[in-house]
Amino acid sequence: MLARTIAAVLALLVVSLPALALAETPEEKAKALLAAKDCDQLLLSFENSKPQGDAGDLALAKVLAQAASGPCASDKIVGMALATTAARLAPGDVEVLMAAAGASRAAGMNGEAEATYRKAIAAAPKDPRPRMALAEQLLGEQDAAGAVKVLEPVKADPKSAALYAKAQKAAKDASAEAENLRKGEERAMAAAAKAMASDAKSPSSGGGGKVRGDGTASDGIGGEGGGKVAFVTGGLAAAHGKVKNTRLRAGKWYRVQATGNCTDLRRDQLSGNDHWKTNGSDVRVRIGKFEHGLAIENGGTEDFDFQADSSNPSLEIWDGSFTKGEIHCVVSLTIFEK
Repeated sequence: MLARTIAAVLALLVVSLPALALAETPEEKAKALLAAKDCDQLLLSFENSKPQGDAGDLALAKVLAQAASGPCASDKIVGMALATTAARLAPGDVEVLMAAAGASRAAGMNGEAEATYRKAIAAAPKDPRPRMALAEQLLGEQDAAGAVKVLEPVKADPKSAALYAKAQKAAKDASAEAENLRKGEERAMAAAAKAMASDAKSPSSGGGGKVRGDGTASDGIGGEGGGKVAFVTGGLAAAHGKVKNTRLRAGKWYRVQATGNCTDLRRDQLSGNDHWKTNGSDVRVRIGKFEHGLAIENGGTEDFDFQADSSNPSLEIWDGSFTKGEIHCVVSLTIFEK
């Protein structure tokens, strides 16, 4: 009886051991799906995977990260989901985290990408790769100062030295531009306040209002009750006037007061008897995607309203046809909050 029992157990082991030996690990299954480029099934199989606390976590994470940055990268949503799972399984592996950050950036999730790059930096502070990748992203977002700060600890590394120098130059240029813009705005706003106070008393002013000492407009400008001065261009040559940074806010309504003055370079400034006047198509103003044609007399003003389609839009004034020969025209814009 005992002999028969032992024989039965041995037979069961003989049958079971090959099956156990052939059991597929998560890593092997993921590799098979990756080889077949079956990204959808790969996501369905492992999207909800949780760390098991063993070497299999990192092994599976690397396969998923490889898929996210390789065959599955064309589908940005699937690629990001796979990379996110990989980062969850191996939160301390630099390669996995960089793949996850790259997938997030490719999907337009820059905030998520930055957070993941910073996790990679925390995991390997001396590794220049995640720092360089994040710095490239920050430079693309016009945050040169942030890029310099990220690269500072690895600036001596030959791989990051050139990017560090580029970031330093961009930060210096941005700082100088901001300072010049600030000084220019201060001068222009002071000049505009003085000029409009004088223009409001002139019959050719078109009924424009005045700028109070607190920077708000009285009747005729900026809507009922007046509005705070948001931006002043100063004089811009109509043929090629352009301002890069206006600091206007997306979705907000503004009122613009445009003043035009022309000078005949062969003699003094045009007088009212010259009857210079644009027809609405000669001189045009573009603020972001908004465009408006001016119809104002020499020395006169025109007010118009617009809604900013983006934050900090560029502003441009150009001359279509009216500045001919020796005539040089300048347009000043004062933008009020509504």
